[in-house]
Amino acid sequence: DGLQTVMINQHLIIEPLWVSYELHKWRDDWFYAQKSLMTAMERVMGILLGVNRLYKPSNGFKRIQRLTGAMKIAPERLGDRLRETFGLPTVEALNHLADIVEETFDLVEQHCPQIDVGPARNEFRGDSDSAKDEEGRKAGKGRGTVGPKAGE
Repeated sequence: DGLQTVMINQHLIIEPLWVSYELHKWRDDWFYAQKSLMTAMERVMGILLGVNRLYKPSNGFKRIQRLTGAMKIAPERLGDRLRETFGLPTVEALNHLADIVEETFDLVEQHCPQIDVGPARNEFRGDSDSAKDEEGRKAGKGRGTVGPKAGE
């Protein structure tokens, strides 16, 4: 139980993705947005490995389909959805991943009630008052929206 709690808490804080949205939009900082995606994915995987009491022996995430398939507790189609993130335009990818992060927080609340997800969820949703436009201000407010949805 202690190892599970430590592992989840170690990965629980995830940077608000609206920051990546802003930097990508206003500075054309594609590299920062991609790095944010990778960091958030690694944190999601660390959280879910802890929830499932699975522990990887090395750095990195090899055989992602097998690893996510071994998780009894995970967002639906996790492996496929993580891979799909890389085929989406940046803003859509950030929205897509924000949904996965929120679902992961929900699963921690359901299956590990000893862990207070509130501070991590608040950090992830963040205070977007410093965002430069309305889409940026909406980022992280509510479930997984970091900018205009596809087609907007």
